Amino acid sequence: DWSSDVCSSDLTSERTASLFPMGRRVLSSTTGTAQATVKLSKNLKVYGETSVNRSKMASATATRPATMSFVAGPAYISDRYTMRANYIRQGFGYLPAAGYYLGDRQGPSLDGSAHFGRVGMAMNWLQSSNNLEHDPNTPDYFSRQGGGNAYVRLPGEFYVSGSFSKLGLRTTT
Repeated sequence: DWSSDVCSSDLTSERTASLFPMGRRVLSSTTGTAQATVKLSKNLKVYGETSVNRSKMASATATRPATMSFVAGPAYISDRYTMRANYIRQGFGYLPAAGYYLGDRQGPSLDGSAHFGRVGMAMNWLQSSNNLEHDPNTPDYFSRQGGGNAYVRLPGEFYVSGSFSKLGLRTTT
């Protein structure tokens, strides 16, 4: 399977100014995206998305946003187990929908879940860094986060669950 899309957004409204980091406001953005999924077996597939972006910045001195973004990885999905791993690189100009900023990050992630009758558990892990354009006016962030949860289904469709999460953040200016 594959699909593609082209989106253009006018972001000149003052209401959109708060959507972007200080000094890196985008006035307009045009993005072309292509996605593909290849099924390797009944439960295993590989997926990917790539996009090319052209942005007009509010400041003439702003670092030009990276134009290429991508995400790719395998997924194993069955009735009992789900496991996904991917690597994502989203340049500053990555805007998957008008007014929805996700860009300027890269790193690997994992998530999975398992279900055994009335008992289930899930976990996730993500590592990311920002400032892909190496803009000297933008702080560098590195984060590593992970978490998990478990549940037990009781009679009458009541659930008891517990979860944990941990976040590590390092920054340099």
